[in-house]
Order: sequence, then C-alpha cells, then structure tokens
Amino acid sequence: MPELSREFLLKNNYIQKKTNAVFDPEFTKALKAVPWAKWMESDNPFHCREEYLETYIQWIKSSKLNTVKGLDSFPVRQLTNGTTQSFDEFYFKYKDKR
Repeated sequence: MPELSREFLLKNNYIQKKTNAVFDPEFTKALKAVPWAKWMESDNPFHCREEYLETYIQWIKSSKLNTVKGLDSFPVRQLTNGTTQSFDEFYFKYKDKR
C-alpha cells in the first residue's frame, strides 16, 4: 500500500489544494443516480421533511452508547446541511447578542 502523503493524494486527485470533502467514488456514483431534477420539479420536493426529522430523533433516542435527555423539550426541529451551517445560522440570527 502506498504511503498516504499529501503529494500522493494530490497526484491521484483524491484531494485538491483547496479544502474538500472526503472523496468517495461509491457515494458520487449514488448521487449521480438520484433523479434530482424530477424531485425539484414536483409540487413539494421536500415532502419527506417531517418523516425524516421524526426518524432522526428516534435514531438518536435508540442509541445504546449515549443517552440524550430533554430532547423532547425542544418543539422546533430544523434541517441543516451539517454542523457548520447550523452554527452559521445561529450566529446570524443572534448577531446582536453577546
């Protein structure tokens, strides 16, 4: 197995000089197979939002490794594109508070 040096990763296009997500060919292949245009043209492209949020909460609660207490005391649930976006939105919403 070759040494995973920065040079090796750059040479084989696993990374670029700028910051990237982890390269995963199988995930890329799966994304290409998704009918994005069809979904976005529908009347309600995000019709699965509530089901997703409920499933996600149940998944958190089902953990055998962690216990999360008080999750049900938060009545508002939102989707974010990851942790960074949630922090960005929080900082923007409360930019005038210290």
